[in-house]
Parts: sequence; C-alpha cells; structure tokens
Amino acid sequence: FFFDVGVPFCAMLASQNYDQYLFACKVYNSRILSKVLAAIQLGKRETNCQVIVTESYMKFIVDLEDKSFQATATLKPDIFQDYHFPAKPIRFAVNLSNLLDCLGMYGGASSMTAAHMHYPGLDNTLVVALAEGDKVTECSLKTCRAEDLLDMRFGAYPLSSKVVIRSEILKEVIGDFEGLTDKVRFAITPNEVIWSGTGVSAECRMTIPSRADAFFYYECSRETDSQFLLNHLNLATKTASRETTEKGTLRTNSEGMLSIQHSVRTSDQGPTCAVDFVCLPLVDDDI
Repeated sequence: FFFDVGVPFCAMLASQNYDQYLFACKVYNSRILSKVLAAIQLGKRETNCQVIVTESYMKFIVDLEDKSFQATATLKPDIFQDYHFPAKPIRFAVNLSNLLDCLGMYGGASSMTAAHMHYPGLDNTLVVALAEGDKVTECSLKTCRAEDLLDMRFGAYPLSSKVVIRSEILKEVIGDFEGLTDKVRFAITPNEVIWSGTGVSAECRMTIPSRADAFFYYECSRETDSQFLLNHLNLATKTASRETTEKGTLRTNSEGMLSIQHSVRTSDQGPTCAVDFVCLPLVDDDI
C-alpha cells in the first residue's frame, strides 16, 4: 500500500462527493475499527479478509487455510458518523494486516484520530484517510476479487444449545489446556458443560454446572459432544475480557459445530460490535 500526507481533513470531507464511490464511511475514532478488526486477525500477515458492504452492515470475514475455522466482524451503521452504502451489496478482499497498519499509523493511544474510508470500485483500491488535528494521511490499499467463502452455514442446522458465559472464565478454561494437548473435547448437557483433553502424560477435565455463577444464560435442548483444535479455540477467545464485554456466547448445532461470539466495546458508552467465530468439529480421520 502507499500513503500521502498533507490535505486538511475538514476540507477533504467537505469536498467529498459520495456519489462517486460504491461505498464510503466516516468514524471519528479510528481505534473503534482497529479494536474490532484486530479480534479477527489470525496471525499471518498475508491473510486477506473479505469485505461485504450492505445497507445493514459492513462485514469482515477471515477463513483459515485448513477450511475449518471462520472469523467474522460485523460493523453496524450506528458506529459511523457517515455511512454511504451501495444500492446492491458489494464484495471485495483486502489484506487485513495492511488495513490495520493504516488504521494504527498514528499510534493506538489517541481517541482523536478520525478515519474515513471509501471504495470507488473502478481501480480496485480501498482508500483510508486518517487525521489528527488539521492534517490527513491517506493510504491506498489494493483490493482483489473476493473468493468463495467457506460455507459454514451454522444457522442452517437446528440449534442444540446456547449459553452465555463470563468472558474471563471462558478464556481461563481454554488457557488451562495450553501445553497439554492440541485437541479439546467440548460436551454440553442440560445439566453441565464439560471441557476435557488428554496429553502424553496427563488429562484435564473441567465441569461447570448449568446453575453456576459462570453463566448468565443456559439452554440445552440436545446434548452435543465434539472435539476441536485448541488453536481454533485460542483464536476465538484471545480478545475475551480484554477488549470485549463481560459476556461471551457459546452455541452448538445438530452437526456438532461450535459458535463463539463476543461483543467488542467501541467506547464506554457507545454501541458494541459483534465478533463471531465458527469452529468445525474434528472428524474421525482428524482425531
């Protein structure tokens, strides 16, 4: 990507004609975007995220190469000061690390860095403008054609369970398996949740009763018992309790898939943004 410096930000915004763009938005605190997008950064700098823009939301979606894990960040129009949406949904892909680098160019501490993004669609470039004071830094990010997304279709199958758990407890539970095993079994019944794993020389099993203070809400209509990669669970809980609200939502469906959702704080009083992770269960050949 490349950037330019020097245009007064207020003048730039005043001169914008949104009709020339397929999409444009403005937020007065760039840290809002950085916090939400950092939650779905899965490690590799070359990772592209797919962007979907509609009247109702702006989604950033990342798939892992193993095709069994998907992360989605959803931004609703109410977090933006301006949100110019397309007549029809648009999709494109952009390098997530480069986008985060642009958003953090002035450092992450200030709440006075405004951000403006627009996508003309003609030259495959996403333009991100940052401003502090009366100057703006403009970054141009090359985009590419969006590939087919993993068809997780979590909602296409009957829901088996839904629990709302304290985020810090969820992160602690997953962290206890680090160094023991690379696979974790998750079982849920109407009476309890069980996390278990077996290593070379030890076993770990944690049971949380449905009536425990760890849960804000507990519903299980069908027992499920599936095994997942610890790496996927770590990725899905890495931001829990640090940048999120105190609650995390776990859902399972009839296929044994696991959905983990967090709400990322945009400010002390402002709206939250949903970050969703879907993990496919390991099959016999994987185990």
